[in-house]
Amino acid sequence: MKARILTAGILLLCLSAVAQHKTKPVIHRRPGVVEAPAAPMIFKYVEQQAAFNGDASEYIRKKLQYPSEARDYGVEGKTDVLFEITRDGTVRFLSIHRSSGSYALDAEARRVVSGMPRWLPAKKNGVPVRALMILPVMFRLD
Repeated sequence: MKARILTAGILLLCLSAVAQHKTKPVIHRRPGVVEAPAAPMIFKYVEQQAAFNGDASEYIRKKLQYPSEARDYGVEGKTDVLFEITRDGTVRFLSIHRSSGSYALDAEARRVVSGMPRWLPAKKNGVPVRALMILPVMFRLD
């Protein structure tokens, strides 16, 4: 009985050692097929942040149209819009990072930021890279 348990233990040990052996996966490539390059990373921390060409606050002030239903009910707030600045400075992949609590205000903030002209892209090691930005949009009734 002890011999069988010892044999089973040794067998399990050998099998676990074989299972843990790392091998490279076999990749079958077809001739004439070109693999797509890996998508470039999106950076949050870079040496030189992306910058708006001009004054972003002034741009937002000019383009912002206070939603009428929010104005009627006296709704104010701040919406933080999260977006990506591509390597060529284009704004894309917008989402609401922190809501004002009003769908109308959030939708207007998203509309204004999505219509922004190209930014100066962020740089890492002197090379333009994709970067994430958060832009606060304030809604105040005067």
